[in-house]
Amino acid sequence: MGVQGLTTIVNKNAAILLKDKDIIKTKLVIDGDSLVYFLYQNRNINLKHGGDYNNYADIIKAFFSALRSNQICPYVVFDGGYETDRRKHETHVRRARERISKSREINSSETTFAPMLSRLTFLEVIGTMKIPFVVCDFEADHDIATLANAFKCPVLSNDSDFFVYDLIKGYIPLETLFVSESSCIGKVYYAKYMQKVFPGLQISRLPVLAVTLGNDYIKRKNLYKFYSTLPDDPSIIDLTVIQRKAIRWSIGASLDDDLSRLEESLPETLRKFVKISLKMYSDTQCFESFDLVQYFSNKDTSTTSKLKERHRTGKIPVCAQNILNLQEIFLLCQVENISRKRSIHRSTLRLRKAIYAMLLGTEDTNIFEYDRYGGSLVRFNCTSTSLDRVQMPKYKEITKDHEKIDILCLIFRFENKEVLDDFSGNTKLFVLFLTYWAKHAKPNVDSIYIKSLILCHIVLTARTIVNTKHYHSGNSIVQILLNMHKLCGDKLKNLLRRSEKYFSLDLSNLSMNIVHGFSQYQSCFAFGTYLNQLLGNPIPLLSPQEVFNGTFLHNIYVRCKNYEEEKVDRKIKTIFQNNESLGKLYDDLVSAIKKNVNSARWEVKRIPQSVNRSPFTRGSRIFCSNIFSLLRRDVEA
Repeated sequence: MGVQGLTTIVNKNAAILLKDKDIIKTKLVIDGDSLVYFLYQNRNINLKHGGDYNNYADIIKAFFSALRSNQICPYVVFDGGYETDRRKHETHVRRARERISKSREINSSETTFAPMLSRLTFLEVIGTMKIPFVVCDFEADHDIATLANAFKCPVLSNDSDFFVYDLIKGYIPLETLFVSESSCIGKVYYAKYMQKVFPGLQISRLPVLAVTLGNDYIKRKNLYKFYSTLPDDPSIIDLTVIQRKAIRWSIGASLDDDLSRLEESLPETLRKFVKISLKMYSDTQCFESFDLVQYFSNKDTSTTSKLKERHRTGKIPVCAQNILNLQEIFLLCQVENISRKRSIHRSTLRLRKAIYAMLLGTEDTNIFEYDRYGGSLVRFNCTSTSLDRVQMPKYKEITKDHEKIDILCLIFRFENKEVLDDFSGNTKLFVLFLTYWAKHAKPNVDSIYIKSLILCHIVLTARTIVNTKHYHSGNSIVQILLNMHKLCGDKLKNLLRRSEKYFSLDLSNLSMNIVHGFSQYQSCFAFGTYLNQLLGNPIPLLSPQEVFNGTFLHNIYVRCKNYEEEKVDRKIKTIFQNNESLGKLYDDLVSAIKKNVNSARWEVKRIPQSVNRSPFTRGSRIFCSNIFSLLRRDVEA
């Protein structure tokens, strides 16, 4: 969640409030959502080309390996869906708008955020490493604090809410943790230290301070009327007037009369959140979602709802709960060409409609999609109507795997199903994603996009095999690469050496049109994966780290965009060193997709240089940010 201004207060008094400590031989409860974003945003991973997920996966592995080397046992806890009372709806809207602004500025600044496949990558890596994790039913902060106190261990997060909780073993802000294979040092905060800085600000008063400063439930803008009635305290130095007033009032406030005065100053719809917030911060004896201690102790915490059980184990997307409970979804802006009115998610509307039909049925239920339109956030109205020729089963209806694959082929509009049978494992999913992307991308993507991704998948899979002692997977690409590796380990290393230059960052030729095209594929990958998960994974999941490196893809496309199709094939096969097995696999993949795609979409179209101009011109009309944009008339999706 987050308390406005509390991190600033702590940082200005860091010498007293944050203490260096060796972290070793302990359990550690980790805020999963904070860590997903922190590791991407703070480890110098390139974002300008849409996301380099293999580099991100390496950092995740290194982080958890280092924790284990220091005998730290991590427990990762993720947020679940949005609360049904929509208490944080305004926060979700604000964050979605901020992401649009960040995407607009990504080309001209060091602005960064975690791209859309980060969570899928993170879950795949920690699953492979057997790191214990859980997805809560709703927001996880309270349950993280409760679990940490039950385990008598610290919390690791980047959320200022944890400055409020009375944590037995303290809270470690992520940016203060320095971990290597040989040591782990962090700055630990304890709530009781606040009294040393602000005499009288006892632990029991910190929840009052959090509410008074404003959090995700009660925004500061709703508190200005109340602030106007509070006396200032100039003896509290180096803080804002509001912070001084809030601290002074929190120290002396009567928990009955004064809190009633606070409630009365708020709009009626927000008054209940005062008591909700105070209870959440104060009571860490009971879990809000379910007993996480029992869950991590492998005791029976099964639920009668199969959907809920799969949600808690991370086997279905969190957005499924929001679709079911609230009939809404936020389609977060990616690195894309903001000068195009419609976002990258426009191309995956068909996949989402299939998801809505599975979860809600096909009785024309309305679903609100919050998506980018130009430079603004707009609410689009969508329905869960049935798709042409596709009888979507409800989630609870069990069908056989081959029937589920038939459904996937119909949804993805993959007409030649017998072609899919030529491939094994998750290569089938790779072919389906590419085919759907090639058929539905707006604007169109040509054959060079497709071939670049095929090459990228082969190269990244080869990287994983070379860097993994015991690699097991049954897909078509892995089988060939493993055979090459077993026959001669240098063959894959030579393949990687020949492709290495395409991983080099070069911003001089950055084209947002090219990035936009590949970002559409990321939307296909995400919603295609969600659909496969909801069907029970009839096809094994693909890992983003073995498919997508935006830097590599952009460089390959730029290198090949002026070549004729045959020359593109020759160029790619030279990277394979003309290995017959790899060459045939490449040809088979290209052929499978080409057979299912209209020839007009397949052809390479030469784009005039003027179209590739940077979309980041401040004077352009598209960047008008209208704070009332969400009040506009709903747009039919």
